[in-house]
Amino acid sequence: MFGKQLVLCIFFIVLILEQLLSGYCASRFSDDYDETNNDLEVEEDILRLMGFLDQPKNPHQVPIRNRSAPEFLKSVYEYFSQSENNQYSFSSERSKRASENSMLTERDYRLIDESDVMISFVAQKSRADIGKPDDVSRMNFDVSAVPSNEIPTHGELRLYRGSSINDTLKNYDFTITAYQLSSLSSGTKVKHFINSVNVTANYEGWIILNITKTLHDWIKNRRDNNGIRIIVEICHSSFTTEMKPEAIGIVGFDGDPAKHAFMVAYYRHDEKKSIQLNIRNITNKLRQKRSVTLEKKLRDKLLSFSEDDSPYPCAIVDYYVRFKDINFNQWIIAPEGFSVGYCSGECTLSAGLNIDNSNHAIVQAVLHSVYPKQIPPPCCVPIKLSPMSVLYFANNDQVVLKKYNDMILDKCGCR
Repeated sequence: MFGKQLVLCIFFIVLILEQLLSGYCASRFSDDYDETNNDLEVEEDILRLMGFLDQPKNPHQVPIRNRSAPEFLKSVYEYFSQSENNQYSFSSERSKRASENSMLTERDYRLIDESDVMISFVAQKSRADIGKPDDVSRMNFDVSAVPSNEIPTHGELRLYRGSSINDTLKNYDFTITAYQLSSLSSGTKVKHFINSVNVTANYEGWIILNITKTLHDWIKNRRDNNGIRIIVEICHSSFTTEMKPEAIGIVGFDGDPAKHAFMVAYYRHDEKKSIQLNIRNITNKLRQKRSVTLEKKLRDKLLSFSEDDSPYPCAIVDYYVRFKDINFNQWIIAPEGFSVGYCSGECTLSAGLNIDNSNHAIVQAVLHSVYPKQIPPPCCVPIKLSPMSVLYFANNDQVVLKKYNDMILDKCGCR
């Protein structure tokens, strides 16, 4: 039992420290050493842990970046980045941003906020149409790289409509209908209704059709993926006319690549479960190199910080992974790298305390100074984390955006 006088003494010390402490827990350490091959292997393992290390099918072929599918997810990535900095947390600000970005709408932002992984698929010309005019009445999407157990929560097809080619069509509204194609044993193609949307005569911009069920069918049974058929019909009380999508301004395969048709799949994962699976895959490899690489690196770094034998306070130790250093910059679009810093340092009165420490940690530090054998010092731990998004090519026709919560270490403190 501690005496009442000691408890009162500690209480007043806490009050005094609370008044005197100022500043913040800044990063005092930086990563300024040359990276070795072993270092790069450790960085690759960190990327495997995050689940986005899979190389594209053609890693030596530089993907085409200025197409609609990657451009859409670039817009989403920018939104994530600004949201992570708390720049667009209010609906009014999001609405303003939606009006400034033709690819994203207020509805898109709601879907984006509910998803942690998005994949965009570039539309491919139907195999049956090779050598024929480049219209988008039929299109295919390659979902073979998507695991069969990865079922999206939402899927949509996006078509861009510019001005009508035929002046006589400018005064008519029209209906766009998407059909899922299946093949009979005889080879005959059969259409199955997916969804339709009515579009006004003067509308220009992106047209969105919900194709979630079709995407589910393709992922579960890849042999049934025979593509999509698009049919455009003029809306008139006295007649119905079917025509090619390009006739009313839908951008085809020979049009502007930034306005090509594409598909988007939205996912929501149990992130902890996913990371645990990745940990199992690399645990043995990390154990083998830990003693010769990672531990030596961290030990040398920490020793260099305390050459004067004086304790240093709890702070962030920076460790920055640059995608360019491990030759992933050609297929990882953004960011250029990321920090995997960690918390290190002492939580004692001799090391110094600051306002980022809890009152309980201050009390525990005081008690530790009085009873060092009975009471341990507080622990230096992360107290502020922020999310991170990564945008990369899965292959030349698929772009993936992954959002990781609590990924970047912003601040350390004693707890």
